[in-house]
Amino acid sequence: MKISWEEAANAEGYEVYYKSATQGDSYKLLEITDKLEITAALKTGIRYCFMVKAYKESSSKKVYFSTAETELKTGFKSPDNFRISKTTFQRDKKKNVIVRSDKLSWDKVYGAKGYYLDVYNPAKKKFKVLKRIKGRDNTSFVVSNNLTPTAGTVIYRIRSYSGTRKAKGEKLELKIQIAKVTGVKVSKAGASARVSWKQAPEAEMYRIYRSNGRNSTLVGTTNKLKYVDKGLSGGVTYTYYVQAVNNTLKSEGEYSDPVTYKRKISKVEYLSASSRDKQNVDLEWSSDDGASGHIIYYREGETGDYQILARVHGSSTYYTHKNAPAGVNCYYKVSRLEVNAGGVVTESDTEKVKFKIKKPAGSKEEPKKKTAK
Repeated sequence: MKISWEEAANAEGYEVYYKSATQGDSYKLLEITDKLEITAALKTGIRYCFMVKAYKESSSKKVYFSTAETELKTGFKSPDNFRISKTTFQRDKKKNVIVRSDKLSWDKVYGAKGYYLDVYNPAKKKFKVLKRIKGRDNTSFVVSNNLTPTAGTVIYRIRSYSGTRKAKGEKLELKIQIAKVTGVKVSKAGASARVSWKQAPEAEMYRIYRSNGRNSTLVGTTNKLKYVDKGLSGGVTYTYYVQAVNNTLKSEGEYSDPVTYKRKISKVEYLSASSRDKQNVDLEWSSDDGASGHIIYYREGETGDYQILARVHGSSTYYTHKNAPAGVNCYYKVSRLEVNAGGVVTESDTEKVKFKIKKPAGSKEEPKKKTAK
């Protein structure tokens, strides 16, 4: 068996110990190494416990500072992690069919002499050997199936063998369909979202699905590699999936991996502050259509938190701060409000402005109070 571990920071070496899982048995030193793995030949059919201790030398002594333990039963086992690791498509010009090739992979089994790849026979309702693969290190095999309108699902099974011993592994259902769409991205396109993706082999068109976390909707189809989804609500996170379709072959690919997008509502622009009478501050800004209102925040001085000064309803883009203090730096922020399709009020990012009303000529600051001695 192979025993491996992650590197411990500042370790100069590792001591590997083992014992059986039998009660009362104690650890014995198996090997000392500066690597991150060892292989060991142990008796089969026994559950062993392993302990790895990291150390470094200090004043001619070993200082142990990290320990890890695990256990495993030795013996012949079935392959794990049976999967599709790669899929390709090509056209057989002689037969005028599209051939789907899938690379089936699995984890190596120590002690195995090789593997049997089986395929299920629906007519006889049992598995038959498709390929005998010699050598424990040969952990993949490419299977090919014609992509036709009547193509269905093929079931494969992997087994390991050593002499006359065989261990049944996992089953894998492979649906003979066109490829899954990859490379899906989503970006801003004004008030809309632009979804794009890579071309899928043998796809004639694509379906674009959108989910708001509660419902999934088909928002459009196209034979291009991008789609603009309009009419999104501000402040809502959407999830997009793309599916490749071949109507000629009556085949649909798997849904793509999801991508998310959240439309920010536009913030106000050209925020300005002025004073006509050196007493009030007039705020003006520009805002897109569709605003349900605006919030004005206010702060006096260089520090402190902003507080809500006022709420302006409707499409108004003007507000007067009456009796603003003179001689003080006043800071204002304005955000835009919008009601989305779900009836939720969403607030935009803010735009800031700074303004100071000058004190009237001849005015004096209040004298500082003297501190009694």
